[in-house]
Amino acid sequence: MQYRPEIDGLRSLAIVPVILFHSGVALFSGGFIGVDVFFVISGYLITSIIAQELEQGRFSYSNFYYRRAKRILPALFVVMFITLPFAFYWMLPDEYASYAKSLVYVSLFVSNFLFWKQSGYFEAAAEEKPLLHTWSLSVEEQYYGLFPLLLVALWRFGRNPVMGVILVLGCLSLWLSHWGAANKPEANFYLLVSRAWELFAGALTALLLLKKQPKGNGVYASVGLVSILVAIFLYDRSTPIPSLYALLPVFGTVLVLVFARPNTWVYNILSQRVFTYIGLISYSLYLWHQPILAFARLQNYNLESHLVLFVAFALTTLLAMATYHYVEKPIKTAHLFSSKARLFSLFGMILMGFVGYGTLLSNTSYFAEKYPNATDILEEMKWPAGLSYDRNCREKFGADQYCLIGKIDAPITAALIGDSHANHFYGGLHDSIHANGGNLLLVGAGACPPFFGANRGFHPEHGHLRCHARTKKLYDFVTGNPNIKQVFIAFRGEEYLREDIGLFDTEGEIVGKNNGFIATSLLVRTIERLQKADKQVILIEDLPDLSVSLKDCIKAEFVLFLDNGCLKEKPLPMRVGYRSLINAARKIDGVRVFPTSLLSQNEFPYGERGLMYRDSTHLSYKGSMFFSPHFQAFLAGDKGWQL
Repeated sequence: MQYRPEIDGLRSLAIVPVILFHSGVALFSGGFIGVDVFFVISGYLITSIIAQELEQGRFSYSNFYYRRAKRILPALFVVMFITLPFAFYWMLPDEYASYAKSLVYVSLFVSNFLFWKQSGYFEAAAEEKPLLHTWSLSVEEQYYGLFPLLLVALWRFGRNPVMGVILVLGCLSLWLSHWGAANKPEANFYLLVSRAWELFAGALTALLLLKKQPKGNGVYASVGLVSILVAIFLYDRSTPIPSLYALLPVFGTVLVLVFARPNTWVYNILSQRVFTYIGLISYSLYLWHQPILAFARLQNYNLESHLVLFVAFALTTLLAMATYHYVEKPIKTAHLFSSKARLFSLFGMILMGFVGYGTLLSNTSYFAEKYPNATDILEEMKWPAGLSYDRNCREKFGADQYCLIGKIDAPITAALIGDSHANHFYGGLHDSIHANGGNLLLVGAGACPPFFGANRGFHPEHGHLRCHARTKKLYDFVTGNPNIKQVFIAFRGEEYLREDIGLFDTEGEIVGKNNGFIATSLLVRTIERLQKADKQVILIEDLPDLSVSLKDCIKAEFVLFLDNGCLKEKPLPMRVGYRSLINAARKIDGVRVFPTSLLSQNEFPYGERGLMYRDSTHLSYKGSMFFSPHFQAFLAGDKGWQL
């Protein structure tokens, strides 16, 4: 192919926002769409090469995968090798086991399936996984395992039928991605079937340009560039991607590919040396940025610090430059691997080495020896399977649906409503209610404010996890069940005082942004709605956040874990705004408040039962069960609990 410098410039426009978004730079709130831009570019370039070779009658599967292996694998091997010792020294055993498992899946180019399965509530934070970003590489390689077969099979029928089939498949994939964004969000994000249409968009562009290269058009190229920039700066985490919203950056990329020619200002900008060079090293930049950011977070470096960010960016850039000039470029052009059999054998052995190493260490406690007794303590921090609303639950009920935990086939006498801070009371509360012959059902909407009419974000239909729709269905379920007599409400007190909570009336029209007064009025309205349905409302006070990270304590000096003072720091005090919410609830006739703060002062985070927290904000199962007898006394009206 004739080299087009503006495409490398377009790559730079994709990779820089991705890195800045993953670094937490607020200005680039939609920087994640850089991946979508990459998919279009990749689909365009690879299809252009295959189609030209098919027309000339010289396409070869072995040549295609030979070039692909030389292009992708060497730099990937370098990054995987170099992350090994840092993961060993900086990760806890369970974190390292997860990392080792990712080595296996990355080597088999199915890491997107692994990270889809690991997107549950109790998994390690995504941003602390060094190889998380390889999901997109796996999507591409799965596509290129299938697409050449499709193209070769259809090519005999002519270019137009080929384009017709790709268009139909692309439309099906686009429809599936938009449906999946609302109903299967995690699978939709990670899997090829809902991403294929973006690669197909690039493929169709390549086939359209195969016979005729259009003249440059500054207006169309400008519209394309602006479309990408609008998505980068105006989209955010609440934007469902991929879905119809991804059409903006995808269509913008197609316009730039087609119309950004030497007579346009878009071409002149994108073909500047600084942009083309960033584009040339963009693959290495992408490979390096996630491990560096993940290890920085694991080491507790504050990425909000300008100095830390600068060092992370500088290190990413230097490593990417070195990888490009001393790994990517030499191997791509050298004749060292002129024998395809030797290259495939060598690369195959390296991949199988990673598979074997990762398999061994993801299923052994060998590295737990770094931290004596770590396994027992880490196990204390976990909950039994089935007592949390995680990815599986959200996948089952849908992104805009609540999640049910408990015995649904028995009459439900009480419901626990809220976010993950309701979830972590479920063990102790269920135990106390079950002891009195009742049946508690957790009706959860994770990460959502449990106020009727509230949403994470300022649009009722596509806010974060579609909280507005989930909460409405949640309350409709509870108020419509006459067997439910008691309703417990619990939520993270600090989380919903922020301004990024959108408030809506009963018709779904936005009322305004959050503040203490409006949040209080929403809580009051929610309680009154429940009382009108003849429910007794009990508000469970939130627990204060710890001022330390439990895992950091373990990493610091595990043997002296309980004696070095790490866990003896006092919990952070509750904010005044949250106290006002609790006080407003107390003033409502018939509402009771369970004062967890009175119990937690001397017991937490470590008590006679063991480790009460599983992280800095959530209870362990033992911590939840600690409250069981206190819930029983409170509900029985024992002296001292009439508050």
